[in-house]
Amino acid sequence: MPGIQLNGGIFDGLGEDAGWVPQGPVNSNPNYTYRDNVSKIIGKHNLVFGGYFVASQKNELPQFTPSINGFINFNTGLSGSTGNAFADMLTGNIDNFQQASGQPKYYLRYKIFEPYFQDDCM
Repeated sequence: MPGIQLNGGIFDGLGEDAGWVPQGPVNSNPNYTYRDNVSKIIGKHNLVFGGYFVASQKNELPQFTPSINGFINFNTGLSGSTGNAFADMLTGNIDNFQQASGQPKYYLRYKIFEPYFQDDCM
């Protein structure tokens, strides 16, 4: 469904647009976390060492882009208008229609590895 905008008459400035949400399967945020540690007691020392790994992803469409569904404007200023934007919508008297031909997709990725070592002397 495209968004609509009514300009003129009693419905001046009335509009509705689903916008860019929902993005469905395009907007996802899978994250993978792995960690492990080992502890060893040697005499008075309690040694702990290990690592932490994160692989994060963010897949999304840009927030402010033209609607892929389209946007229809009905305007009483158009020649041949009924003088009422709502009546123009019902009769199909469209002022203009805009639609994006495609949308870029962002794939944001990062990976973090954090090794650690700790010695607690008792």
